[in-house]
Amino acid sequence: MSIKHTLAATAVVCLAFGGVAGCGNSSGDSGKDDGKKAGSPSGDQGRAQGKPNGVEKLSAQQISEKARAELKNASSLRLVMDTAAAKTDLAIDRDGNCSGTAGSAKGQMEIIKRGEDVYVKPDSQFWATQGGSKGAAAKEVVGDRYIKTSVNDPQFGQAAGMCDLDAFTKDMDGDNDDKMAKGGTSTVDGVPVVALKGTKGSDKSTLYVATVGKPYVIKIVGTDDGRPASMGFKDYDKPVPSRTPGAGEVLDAAKLKELGTS
Repeated sequence: MSIKHTLAATAVVCLAFGGVAGCGNSSGDSGKDDGKKAGSPSGDQGRAQGKPNGVEKLSAQQISEKARAELKNASSLRLVMDTAAAKTDLAIDRDGNCSGTAGSAKGQMEIIKRGEDVYVKPDSQFWATQGGSKGAAAKEVVGDRYIKTSVNDPQFGQAAGMCDLDAFTKDMDGDNDDKMAKGGTSTVDGVPVVALKGTKGSDKSTLYVATVGKPYVIKIVGTDDGRPASMGFKDYDKPVPSRTPGAGEVLDAAKLKELGTS
């Protein structure tokens, strides 16, 4: 049994910023410039109270550069992704810590990573679809506990790969900035934004940047393999929750392997 780490909507981020390493899926604009109708929640209501930052008066390239800089400078943030292939709600930081949920139509799991320790709690659907012939037995053994493992675990440790904010942002560049067009202003989840429309080849996406407070990226929307996709960015610089499960809430991954259920 293994976990395949994939961020299915990363292609949308690649397109909006001109390229992220590992991108290969197509992504496109939904054709709507109304942030109120675009995807899942991704903005903090409190940010709407900030002072106007004036980015809507700049060129598309200048807006993109400022938004990308804020994303790269963030010490932590929360990713809320919704695609046909994957759904993720995960707080991550520069130290590789994370807390939240990730998965797909084949099942979800809670993920907590602190330092070298990784805790995962798959749901029933995950065990049924990803557990193979031993899925039911593994679910019975684990129960409602977390599986405790480490970043070096060849199976569950792979989940830690999605927790590193540095890895997520380090390869962003501005090669596509000159191909972006500035759209209109609107409101996304209570946050005033300006839209940027990007094109790379036949792929398109729309990026929404806050026009109050810091020029944060609030949301990117498009399609993944022709199906709607969105990625929201919330809780900039808010610390990742530090709580880890207690001894009575976990089962060591080595014990699970000893029982022959993984």
